[in-house]
Amino acid sequence: MKQNSARDPSAEIEETPKRNKRKAVLAVVSVLTALALVAVGWVGGYFSVDRRARSLAKMVDTVADNYYLDVDKDELYNSLYDTFELDRFCTHYTKEEYDQVLAEGQGKNSGYGISLSTAEETARVYRTVGNSPAERAGVERGMYITKFGESETSLRTGNTDETLAFLREKNSCVLAVGYEEDGSDAKIVSVSREDYLGAYCEYADNSGTYRFRTEGNELVLTRVGEGMDLPADSAYLRISQFEGNVAEEFERCLHKMKENGKTNLTIDVRSNGGGYLSSMCEMLSHLLREADGKRPIVATAPDYGKGETYRANGNDFSDYFSENSRIRVLADENSASASEAFIGAMLSYKTISPADIFVRVGEDGRAHTFGKGVMQAHFTAQDGNVIRLTVSRVLWPDGTCIHGTGIVAEGENAVSAPLLPSARDEFLDAVF
Repeated sequence: MKQNSARDPSAEIEETPKRNKRKAVLAVVSVLTALALVAVGWVGGYFSVDRRARSLAKMVDTVADNYYLDVDKDELYNSLYDTFELDRFCTHYTKEEYDQVLAEGQGKNSGYGISLSTAEETARVYRTVGNSPAERAGVERGMYITKFGESETSLRTGNTDETLAFLREKNSCVLAVGYEEDGSDAKIVSVSREDYLGAYCEYADNSGTYRFRTEGNELVLTRVGEGMDLPADSAYLRISQFEGNVAEEFERCLHKMKENGKTNLTIDVRSNGGGYLSSMCEMLSHLLREADGKRPIVATAPDYGKGETYRANGNDFSDYFSENSRIRVLADENSASASEAFIGAMLSYKTISPADIFVRVGEDGRAHTFGKGVMQAHFTAQDGNVIRLTVSRVLWPDGTCIHGTGIVAEGENAVSAPLLPSARDEFLDAVF
C-alpha cells in the first residue's frame, strides 16, 4: 500500500522510473554505509546536520577528490541513500524519479505502456496499462512478442532481454504479437511512445466488454468488444492497480453494472500489486455489506505515528447491490498490498466469505496471495531526494494482518491455471 505496491515478476519498460546503475568504482560505498545510516537524519523531511553528517560530507569530498578514478558525487550520495533500503519494500528515489512516480500515481503516464515477464525466454507481455498505446493497438497480457523492428520489413526475432533493449531504445516500433510462442497466430501492430492517461479498470457482462478511452481530457467507459459468457445477472470487473483515477473508473463501472441490470459481481485483482490507500478507501465505499455509519473503518496502521485509521469515503452498498447479491474475488500470488487489504475489508464486513475467494495455485503448490501486510511512507529531504520506508503493519477491520502469509484458498477455490492467460483465460474458465 502506498504507500507502496509489491514488485511484479516483470521487466518494466517505462511504467516506473529506472534506477541509475552505480559505477563499479562506487564499491567504496560499502565502507561508508555504517556511517551513513547514523549520520543522515530524515526528520520532518529535511537533513538534521550534526557532527556525524558533517563528517560524512567531508568523507565524500575526500573520496571525490582523491580516488584514482572519476567519482560522481551525486551518484555517490545516491548510493549512500540506497542503504536505507532496509527491506524489499523500501527504496530511494531521486527528485526526478519521484516526480515521475507522483505523475504516474495520478494516471499521467508516458511510453508504450507494457511490461514483460522475466520468466520467459521469448518476450511475453506481463502487463499492459489500460488506454496505453500498446493496449489500444491490441497488445494484451499473456501475448508473446515473437518479432520486433522499426518497420514491418525489418522485423527480427530475439529473446526477452533483446526485446527489452530494443523497446527501451526506440520511440516507435512494429511488433508481431500473439498467444502462440511460435508466432503462428501473430498479428502485426505499430506502437509509439506517447503521453497518455492510464486506466486501471475494465468491465464486462454478457452484453459487451468495456474499457476506458480518452475523449478530450477525460477517460470514458467505451464498449470495445463482445460480451463475456456470463450468467444474465452477473458482471465482471478487473482492477489492475490502485493507481491514477481508478476509484472514479470503478464507480463508473458499477454504474454500468446497475444500468445493465446486473446484481452479482466478480472482481478480478489477479497480479494487482497494490497502490494508494486513498483509492482503496474510495472504492470500498461501495462494497461494505454489513458496515454501519457513513465512513466505516477499512484498515488501520497501528505502528505509524500514534496509529492511523483509514476509513471508507462513504457507505452505499445498497445503491448497487441487493441483500442477495453475490460478490466474488479472483486473485493470485502477485495480488498484494492494497489488493489484499481490499479483500480483507470485504471479508471483515461479510460482503464476501472465504468461499467467494478464488486464488491461483502458485509454483509452490499453494493457493495464496502475496502476503504484504505492511505499508510504506515517503520522506523527502531538502534537495528533493526521497526515501520510502516501511512504517507499519496494516490490519483489516477485524484485526487480521496477513503479512508473510497472504490470503489462502483451499479445495475448489484453489484454481490450477497458468499465471498468464492464453487466447482463452483458463482461470476464468475454471471459475465460471
